[in-house]
Amino acid sequence: MNCMLQTVGFSDIEGVEAERRLRNELIYGNTKKTTKTAKLSDNRTAVEIFCEIAPNTGMVYRGENDRSGVFLSDCFFPAHISKTLSLKEPIIVSKRMDSNAFTAMAYEYTHKIPIIFYLQNEIEMYLKYDKDDKDRDYEVYLSGIAGDGKIILPIEGPKVEVGKLDKEKKAGGTKESDEEELNEEELQMRFLAEKEISDYFMMNGRIKNEDLYSIIETTFMPCGTEVDTYTIIGKINSVENLENNRTAEEMFLLGIECNGVVMEICINKKNLLGVPEVGRRFKGNVWLQGYVNWSTEKENEEAYKL
Repeated sequence: MNCMLQTVGFSDIEGVEAERRLRNELIYGNTKKTTKTAKLSDNRTAVEIFCEIAPNTGMVYRGENDRSGVFLSDCFFPAHISKTLSLKEPIIVSKRMDSNAFTAMAYEYTHKIPIIFYLQNEIEMYLKYDKDDKDRDYEVYLSGIAGDGKIILPIEGPKVEVGKLDKEKKAGGTKESDEEELNEEELQMRFLAEKEISDYFMMNGRIKNEDLYSIIETTFMPCGTEVDTYTIIGKINSVENLENNRTAEEMFLLGIECNGVVMEICINKKNLLGVPEVGRRFKGNVWLQGYVNWSTEKENEEAYKL
C-alpha cells in the first residue's frame, strides 16, 4: 500500500518516519476529515478516518481507540471514493491474513467472473453486513489506484473483450426439433460456446499480422500475487483533473468502462504515458478498491422519508 502513496500525490513520502509525520499532519491538522466508529466489544472501538486531499480522494487510517480515547493506527491506505455505481450483486467478505483489513468478492453474473476488491468502508460493514444473507444484492462503487499506466488509441473493426460473455441471442431462423426441448438457459449456453469458439479462431487468424491491442478492446485480468490487483484495458468515458491540496501534485481521475463494468481510476499525472481523452483507452495495473452501500432498499426509503 505504501508504494501507492505517489498515486494520490505523496511522491516524496518514503520510510516509516515520513509516513508517521504525514499521518499526524493529516489526522491532527486542518485537513478535511470524516471519522467513523464501531463498538466491537466493551473494550474495543474500531475507528476509520478518511483525510481528504482532493475531491473524494485521500488517505484512510484505521485502528482503535484506547481506553482514554486516543487513536491507535494500525493500517492506512490511499483511496478514491467512487460515485459511479459499478455493480449490484451479492458479495462475500473475507478477512485478510496480512493486515487488519478486508477484501470482498462480487460475482458479476453478466460476464461470469468474480471481482475481488479491497474494502474501503469497513466500519459500516461491522454495523450492517449480514454474512448469512447470501442472496442480498449490494451496490458496489469500484475505484482503482494505479501506480503507472499508458494511453492507447481506440480500435476499429471486429473487437474482442477478454473475460466478457456476449448476451446476444441468435436472431431469426427456425429451431431444430431437438432444440425445442431445450430450455432458454441451455440455448444461451450453446450460443455462448459457439461465439467463444468463433472469437478464438478470429483472434488466432488476426494475431499473426496485427498487434494484440488492435484486436482486444478491453480486458480485465488478475495480476501478480495479490487477489485485488488487476491488469486492465478500458475505454475512457470521462477525464477529470485533481490536485493534492498539500503537495500540489496533479492527478488524473479517469472514468473507465472495462468489459461492461464501469469504475474510476486515479493515477498521478507523471506516471501516465500519453494524453487521456474520451474515446481513447487506458492500460495499466490497478489496485482495485470498492465502496459498498450496506443499506437495504427499505432503509434507503426510510431515510428518504425522514
